[in-house]
Amino acid sequence: MRFKKPVFREGLNFTVRLGEDWKSELSLGDVFCLEGVDDKIGYVQKLYVCKLEDVPQEVFDREHDSRVRDSYLLLTTLLEVYADKLKGIPTEDVRASPVTCIGFYLVDVKEAAELWIAEEEERTTEPEPQETQSENLGSG
Repeated sequence: MRFKKPVFREGLNFTVRLGEDWKSELSLGDVFCLEGVDDKIGYVQKLYVCKLEDVPQEVFDREHDSRVRDSYLLLTTLLEVYADKLKGIPTEDVRASPVTCIGFYLVDVKEAAELWIAEEEERTTEPEPQETQSENLGSG
């Protein structure tokens, strides 16, 4: 995934993408590459599709780009990022357009690989046979 400003915060980050396409391409729990960031991947934890004017406050509170703190600044940023795509479209139409809000955590690539390898080994390893003990029930 490409970021105009690939600067991220600790914990949950959000990015807002114009349109609904990302919702069909990503699911909760998916991972994605961060273009230009070699040692981290994004781990999707939240997905919202809404109109740009209805983006929840949680998204602004955790937006990876610290400049984007309200719907006006988000609109300004999207008009800049998607300038070619939005050329000639009235601002009011853009404001009413659907956006996809993607909430993600940054995950260290090496740590993630080690975890996934361990999980795969655990899943494919044959369980050890367990011995059964017979109980000696005496009368008495």
